[in-house]
Amino acid sequence: MLTTSFSGRCPKGRCVVFADIKDTQKANAVLNRLSKAGQFNEAMQVLERVDSSHIQIYRQTYSALLQLCIKFKNLGDGERIYNHIKKSGVQPDIFMWNTLINMYAKCGNTISAKQIFDDMREKDVYSWNLLLGGYVQHGLYEEAFKLHEQMVQDSVKPDKRTFVSMLNACADARNVDKGRELYNLILKAGWDTDLFVGTALINMHIKCGDIGDATKVFDNLPTRDLVTWTSMITGLARHGRFKQACNLFQRMEEEGVQPDKVAFVSLLRACNHPEALEQGKKVHARMKEVGWDTEIYVGTAILSMYTKCGSMEDALEVFDLVKGRNVVSWTAMIAGFAQHGRIDEAFLFFNKMIESGIEPNRVTFMSILGACSSPSALKRGQQIQDHIIEAGYGSDDRVRTALLSMYAKCGSLKDAHRVFEKISKQNVVAWNAMITAYVQHEQYDNALATFQALLKEGIKPNSSTFTSILNVCKSSDSLELGKWVHFLIMKAGLESDLHVSNALVSMFVNCGDLMSAKNLFNDMPKRDLVSWNTIIAGFVQHGKNQVAFDYFKMMQESGIKPDKITFTGLLNACASPEALTEGRRLHALITEAAFDCDVLVGTGLISMYTKCGSIEDAHQVFHKLPKKNVYSWTSMITGYAQHGRGKEALELFYQMQQEGVKPDWITFVGALSACAHAGLIEEGLHHFQSMKEFNIEPRMEHYGCMVDLFGRAGLLNEAVEFIIKMQVEPDSRVWGALLGACQVHLNVELAEKAAQKKLELDPNDNGVFVILSNIYAAAGMWKEVAKMRKVMLDRGVVKKPGQSWIEVDGKVHTFYSDDKTHPQTEEIHAELERLHMEMRQLGYVPDTRYVLHDVEDNEKEQALFYHSERLAITYGLLKTPPLTPIVISKNLRVCGDCHTATKFISKITKRQIIARDSNRFHHFKDGVCSCGDFW
Repeated sequence: MLTTSFSGRCPKGRCVVFADIKDTQKANAVLNRLSKAGQFNEAMQVLERVDSSHIQIYRQTYSALLQLCIKFKNLGDGERIYNHIKKSGVQPDIFMWNTLINMYAKCGNTISAKQIFDDMREKDVYSWNLLLGGYVQHGLYEEAFKLHEQMVQDSVKPDKRTFVSMLNACADARNVDKGRELYNLILKAGWDTDLFVGTALINMHIKCGDIGDATKVFDNLPTRDLVTWTSMITGLARHGRFKQACNLFQRMEEEGVQPDKVAFVSLLRACNHPEALEQGKKVHARMKEVGWDTEIYVGTAILSMYTKCGSMEDALEVFDLVKGRNVVSWTAMIAGFAQHGRIDEAFLFFNKMIESGIEPNRVTFMSILGACSSPSALKRGQQIQDHIIEAGYGSDDRVRTALLSMYAKCGSLKDAHRVFEKISKQNVVAWNAMITAYVQHEQYDNALATFQALLKEGIKPNSSTFTSILNVCKSSDSLELGKWVHFLIMKAGLESDLHVSNALVSMFVNCGDLMSAKNLFNDMPKRDLVSWNTIIAGFVQHGKNQVAFDYFKMMQESGIKPDKITFTGLLNACASPEALTEGRRLHALITEAAFDCDVLVGTGLISMYTKCGSIEDAHQVFHKLPKKNVYSWTSMITGYAQHGRGKEALELFYQMQQEGVKPDWITFVGALSACAHAGLIEEGLHHFQSMKEFNIEPRMEHYGCMVDLFGRAGLLNEAVEFIIKMQVEPDSRVWGALLGACQVHLNVELAEKAAQKKLELDPNDNGVFVILSNIYAAAGMWKEVAKMRKVMLDRGVVKKPGQSWIEVDGKVHTFYSDDKTHPQTEEIHAELERLHMEMRQLGYVPDTRYVLHDVEDNEKEQALFYHSERLAITYGLLKTPPLTPIVISKNLRVCGDCHTATKFISKITKRQIIARDSNRFHHFKDGVCSCGDFW
């Protein structure tokens, strides 16, 4: 090895004395030998001592030294060499110019590289490629695109390296339009079947989200190497197509291409959700066969696969077998426990990692902070912050951002904001985290103020920024704000971003602008499952149930498979008696898709059948569920309550607790409602008081149930006393429950007091005047009725007309009181009159208090006969087979006389009649109603 004596580092007897180098040939020989030996410092010292007036350094020697600068990314010495070249008077040839461009580009000084490029009198395609490659390497994609355009204008014929650089620029910049333009140029130039270009094309299509085009390029390649196969497998994995990725891996082996570790790891990354666990185990078994499963790189990928698939026990087994565990393998386990809510185990592994002498890195800290996601974990999060500072990551912006999110999730927004203030204001991720924190805590004004501050600071919002701020727009009041954000999104060119588009559709749905949501959805170039679920749920939310099912059909035709969110949304569209047939069809699809045992979908089915009036079907679904959570128990309990089966509801409430499921506040609403509907006073009082045992503070809903409980039983004084003793101020709902009880029991004086209280709390509640008018009418106080109707006229209050409807043979028939518009009116009236005659013979006496007009008694009786619910029931009797149940719905509370009449009709016709009114379900059978007349 050759060194110079003045370096101060040469071994004894092995130095070249500078005095020995006196001619050009020897100087170049020494420099070339030092360059080949990689002794860059020594070569630079020789070069600096060379007297350029007597000794000439050759172009090749300079180029060899520049290559070392490229290798070691040594920009400073590279510039010194360039200065030496300029002083020496050597005229660079194209090879040297290209080497200089390469040196500046690789060392990060693209401005100087461009200056060299511009100074060149002659350039070859290699010159263009070097500068292009430098731009792409340093993320200067716009500069790369402009340079390529100049190259085309100058008629420089690109080679495959040109195309590969540009494809990488399109891939990294996610520039779909430029990618398509480049693809056409590649086809024209005939490079599309080249292995090198083809692999880059596949990568570009994958990163730009077009897995279909990537597959076409892959299939058209005449030859493929391991890199090509691995790129395609990785792409399929990234796009969630794990079955296709696994099939392609198998095909690769069948075609004789031996996978390497990278290929196996790529396949493992495709198995990243619970449904892929079995496939992941097969890959694991294959890696055992080749003996790679315990190596650190592969082993860590295996345990990471298990954590993502939810099998932490398998991950633990792999972890114990992996040789030479490092920070990556420890962090993978910590992240797995954190993601699956196993906080104690995440912290146990974190502590064990430190005890074993492995230093946590930023990813470790970010992972363990992710485990702290509730107020109870705040103290642990603070302890982790101490570790972060001790490890020297206290000023790391990525770790600080994770700290910010931790404090936000733990409910300490003040600490979150304090951390935010210390983060670099150029960090858009931190801004996003702060906006998200405010949104999660429903501090929408602060979220909006932070977003506006971001814009003022000149920070460019990204897709995450926009998806977070769009969550502020939750109602029609914020529609204009949502439109302004939409404008900013279009200005930023992010409207085609799938996540942003989905958030926009959701915003328009929530703000009530369904037309804009629909148009935006229809214009989306690509849609995923979230897109379809959002628009379908939007139609259901706004009562466009048939349109929701139309879009569901379109979704299936497009090849997108529904998930449990899709089915849960559609079940809400079937939540009425006339939709029972559609609900049963949907249930069949759910069973076919194997979601019928899922607790979320099962709970949706229980709710759907309950609201459709088929409590027996709801009962069957409930008992078939292999796993039940508090929501499924609560749904069934509430269903029984709504159907007047209070005893079954309470039995289920006790069973739920015996099976170790803790009721929540909504469960207690169901239990108290069951007591109210069944007239179970003592049980209701007991359950109200027992809420303390579960650390549940009574809410207004519970107080309302208790007032309803007393009111239905006619204990109006007890209801008033209960209201007086409430620990919180009663709201309008509580006074509304008392007012409803006064209407049932015709207590005019108390009704007036309750109405006054309700109006004080909610002056715009015009329904109060309607109820008071009805109470006065039922009491025969016609002067008061006239006064109240004048008030209603002055306030523009229009009383909602009663209407009932029934579904027969897939068609919904709607009836109003004394309705004569139906094509079969004469037949309906004739049958109804016949029924009334039989009813009278059995002892039916019309209760004319429910006629709200001051007319003669015979007119009152006639008005009662043709109430909408009786017309709907009679039509059902005429048009449905004997002995089949009749299911009707009414938009108002069923009147007392119709309730009595329906009991008689059920007895005469031997039909079960199920009536859903605005409050509950009534099941009439053999002259008895399920409500026990507590309604």
